[in-house]
Amino acid sequence: MILILTTVFNEEATTYGVVALLSLVAIAIYMFIYYGKIKDSYRKLLEMDEYAKSPQSGEKENKIIGAVAAIVWPLAVCIFLISGLVFNQWHINWIIFPITGLIFAMFSGAYSILKA
Repeated sequence: MILILTTVFNEEATTYGVVALLSLVAIAIYMFIYYGKIKDSYRKLLEMDEYAKSPQSGEKENKIIGAVAAIVWPLAVCIFLISGLVFNQWHINWIIFPITGLIFAMFSGAYSILKA
């Protein structure tokens, strides 16, 4: 509207109309972004809409899987060191870790399926 008014009243004032129009657009964009971020921050703090916590048992599941991992992986390292140092089986000893990883992945998957 400003651009049209400046063109109607004075042909040489069109540049000022463009400047005024772009200034208003810039102010509007600033206000949308600034107040939108404030609103989004409040929604996040108040846990509204997509920020609401859903009642899932994911934390309990992760604790149990973490507890099993805290036992299984040090046990794999102990088996690795014992079979290497005592029985001198270093050439085949590397296979312990991939097997442990596969077994642990099977346990994690099975536990997640059974808890669902």
